[in-house]
Amino acid sequence: MPPAPHRPVPVPRGGSFDDPAAFDVVIHENSVLGQVIDGRYRVTGLIAKGGMARVFRAEQLAMRRRVAIKVVDASGDRDVDREFRGRFLREVDACSRLSHPNTVRVYDHGTWERDKLYLVMEYIPGRTLHEALRAGPMPGARLLGIARQVAMALREAHAHGLVHRDIKPANLMLVDEGDGSDFVKVLDFGLVKNVELDDGLTGIEGVAGSPSYMSPEQIRGEALDQRSDIYSLGIVLYHCARRQPPFTWNNAVGVLWGHLNEPVPPLSPALPALVDYPGLDAVIERCLAKSPADRFQTMDELLRALREVERVDDIAALSPADIDTLEIPIEEVTRPLPVRRPARRATLPGWVLPVALTASLGALASGVAVLGFLIGLGLRAGAELAQRPLGDLPLSTNVFR
Repeated sequence: MPPAPHRPVPVPRGGSFDDPAAFDVVIHENSVLGQVIDGRYRVTGLIAKGGMARVFRAEQLAMRRRVAIKVVDASGDRDVDREFRGRFLREVDACSRLSHPNTVRVYDHGTWERDKLYLVMEYIPGRTLHEALRAGPMPGARLLGIARQVAMALREAHAHGLVHRDIKPANLMLVDEGDGSDFVKVLDFGLVKNVELDDGLTGIEGVAGSPSYMSPEQIRGEALDQRSDIYSLGIVLYHCARRQPPFTWNNAVGVLWGHLNEPVPPLSPALPALVDYPGLDAVIERCLAKSPADRFQTMDELLRALREVERVDDIAALSPADIDTLEIPIEEVTRPLPVRRPARRATLPGWVLPVALTASLGALASGVAVLGFLIGLGLRAGAELAQRPLGDLPLSTNVFR
């Protein structure tokens, strides 16, 4: 029987505001499974879906390589299709510029069945940070490792004038390295914004994002720069430390209000991450400043602060004000922590050792000569005594008497 025709039908929104299913459409996945896209990629399974996009697991036939394919469907609404096509093309353009190991790699893209766009990416086995957080608050070392990798990936994007705009746990994939450590991949550049260009996309695009992780300026629809991603990453780190984001109202309006007006609830010092690294809360707090001017201004600054948290011995009194004074060269950010070595002792001039050695040898020779002289006197006296009769010896020396 031929597969059912694909006719996406919008469904009412519901559930969590950040749940991709709230934007989903009724689709027939079975109509895609088993098909060969563009004659090169055989679809083998569904990975995720949300909005008008679905992500499938597939096999690249020519190379026998497993890949992931994002397929964007047409909705029939010209304005909506224009928006999602614009997102898709921006994602393609952004990913083609990026090569950082912590950014998902893109292999190919094209059009399929006239109205479907597809993007071929590397297949990443693992689980999202969103899934990992179900286990509870993260220890400090793991949190810092994830933070540094995400920050380095975003640093490259920002250097190209790109703002991700949708940093959240569901868009961060964790790959188990086999030694218990995480290798992070930053996913979904569909909302990426080129701050140097006006792409002409307006409407809901102006406030696109995930409410629990949106910056205040993003909520207000203002112009964005890298500091918006710094705020979103700060929310992610807060979520990792506490197992929930700072604003957890059960509706989007309350969450957005919290970002705009409410102070961030302080993190408990008893949380595992803060027990390990007591200065981490100051770094997160600065990331979450309401005003972009009060945050770290670049990912380089954030990376320096994270590095300093790892280096400082006594950081129990570290406050947000102290962060401004932290100094560490950016070239050291990705280096392993230095091994502490004992302080080097003061060295003497080069001529001291030979002179001291000569003097010591001279003193030793003199001592040997004196000792030899005394031994000689003793032997002579012994010989003279041996030649005298026992009766002539003084009473004190006549031991045989």
